[in-house]
Amino acid sequence: MPKEETMDVFEQLAKKLNELPQGFPATESGVELRILRTIFAPEDAEMALQMTPAPETAEQVAERLGRSLPEIREHLDEMARKGQIISFKMAGRQVYRLAPFVIGIYEMQRRERLTKEPVELFEEYLPHLTKTSGGYGPHMTRVIPIQSTIKTDLHVLQHGDICQIISEAKSFRVQDCICRREKTLLGDTCKYTHNCLQYPLEEKMMPPSLSA
Repeated sequence: MPKEETMDVFEQLAKKLNELPQGFPATESGVELRILRTIFAPEDAEMALQMTPAPETAEQVAERLGRSLPEIREHLDEMARKGQIISFKMAGRQVYRLAPFVIGIYEMQRRERLTKEPVELFEEYLPHLTKTSGGYGPHMTRVIPIQSTIKTDLHVLQHGDICQIISEAKSFRVQDCICRREKTLLGDTCKYTHNCLQYPLEEKMMPPSLSA
């Protein structure tokens, strides 16, 4: 019988990210693996493989992996700072979770970490990625006909009221628009002035963000 090939840590992480609803499809060229290698060191990729899509505290992660709490907390905080995982407060506790590639890991890359190389790789990968998010099922964006007339007397529910969402935010962070940063690195300066406004909310599954 042929020997089964062993996947390296980046192939394993790519497979895990592709299992999320947002997808991270494999390509013949392996461009998705080259992207991950520009964002993750091998030890960070190993830790990302151990994360779950559900939020966990550092204590829960340390207990699950059988490792010391200070070591785990320091590693998770550093990965969150690098934009490799998501970290936020929920019910007063700092929690951590696996981030999708988009919208998530890629958008969280800070100015000092987003260089021309990953941007060019992302542009190469984008046509493959959009097929997952909008080209064929199952995917995140699609139109579903409901075969009936849509009433116009719609009301904005409390959880969708942007004024209330912003008024309840605990803090704010303005971040450069990832698209504008991409264009600048590719030598095509964007004329728009959009920024991303992030505002963490207590007891939410993940901190929302807006373009402003």
